[in-house]
Amino acid sequence: MKSYSEKNRNNFFLFLTLSNYDGKNYFTSDLTPNEFIQHIRLKKGVQLLEQGKINISEISYKLGFKTQKNFSRCFTKKFGIKAIEYIKTFSDF
Repeated sequence: MKSYSEKNRNNFFLFLTLSNYDGKNYFTSDLTPNEFIQHIRLKKGVQLLEQGKINISEISYKLGFKTQKNFSRCFTKKFGIKAIEYIKTFSDF
């Protein structure tokens, strides 16, 4: 269970991400609010996977997904590749 301060920190992180969003304006996109938030989280997940400093489980927790399985399922649905396979594309070099 996350503590109150962890939840606030995650909410603050999400606010900063939304306020600095560099893509389409949320209000003109075809995404629902939940889809938009998930899109932002998954974009951040891609950045963290590319850095290779933390594992998938830690990334899913940091981004607010309840389980690693849920993160992996959403990642695969969004990008058409499993998160573990995406990591391997960077570790081959």
